[in-house]
Amino acid sequence: MVELFYYTNAWTLIEILKDFKIKMSVLSKSSDLRERNYFRYLVNPYNGVGETEARNNADNNTYVCFCTEPNSSGWRHLDKGYRLPNMWDTYADRHRGACLILDEIKFAKENSNLQVYPITYVDEKNFDDSWPLKKKMIHKLKNYENEHERRYISANGTQFCNIRNSLQKVLLGVDFGGDEKKKYELKLFEIINNNNLKLDLFTQPLIDKTGKMIKMDNGCNLWNKMKDMTM
Repeated sequence: MVELFYYTNAWTLIEILKDFKIKMSVLSKSSDLRERNYFRYLVNPYNGVGETEARNNADNNTYVCFCTEPNSSGWRHLDKGYRLPNMWDTYADRHRGACLILDEIKFAKENSNLQVYPITYVDEKNFDDSWPLKKKMIHKLKNYENEHERRYISANGTQFCNIRNSLQKVLLGVDFGGDEKKKYELKLFEIINNNNLKLDLFTQPLIDKTGKMIKMDNGCNLWNKMKDMTM
């Protein structure tokens, strides 16, 4: 099975699990400033295309980003798409969020309107800010190559992608929910219980001083703990 990994914060995880949909991104809200400002290259005052229209034209190309399994780097305990420290820190709210693990073949089937592109990482000297939009969306600077990104892109403004059939597991961060841990654990339990979801929950694996992987908790402790909270 080829897996996709989607990192997010605790609040967004709850929203996703309500209807098993992930909200697609738009360029104007990208964390990459080059992407965020791309619409400026579409401004053409001679044809009456101002900034607002240019931004809307760029944002009509929506996308969702996933991590893929990194190639072996020699550090075997880190060569997993759910064990990328920079992703937990940046996209999963500093280990207070979660990582959703999806089956890519099933995801592609339930989102057949999206086109998939692996990201190509290039040096700054080989990166041209004025590239056509499609080419720009599948190239990033090498600064981002440790994200091992794959994008599914819609050219017609699709707002959400479906993960009902492709979601395999939910991996919770070691500090899931942070200061509001009890609140988010309870919300998670309510969604699973009220919808009778058969969802595999895990807690984030840790690495000890020797670099050995510690066995993942299968979620039973968390499940019992959340049940106790409702009694």
